[in-house]
Amino acid sequence: KQIVLFVLSIDMQPAYHQNLVDFNCKIKDKKNEFHIVLSGGETPIALYSALVNLKTDWGKWHFWFSDERCLEEMNSELNYTLVYNLLLKYIPFNPMNIHKINSF
Repeated sequence: KQIVLFVLSIDMQPAYHQNLVDFNCKIKDKKNEFHIVLSGGETPIALYSALVNLKTDWGKWHFWFSDERCLEEMNSELNYTLVYNLLLKYIPFNPMNIHKINSF
């Protein structure tokens, strides 16, 4: 297994996206899984929107959430809601691979 940590800043988004594309190529035709930890805020918005166009087997991706607010489910201020509206509702992900923090 390989663990890679990226710290995302606004000026690094193109490079970060390219790294995800490169990792995607490594898992595309293998039995490997891909785990990504997501956060909210404004910084990753462009990245989440760009990932919609990534050609990948979304069933191999596990989406983890690094933090969350204590609000009712699908509240517009939840990080999960942000990711859902920008990425998840557009891709064929495996619901079992969504690892939310129960915050309500």
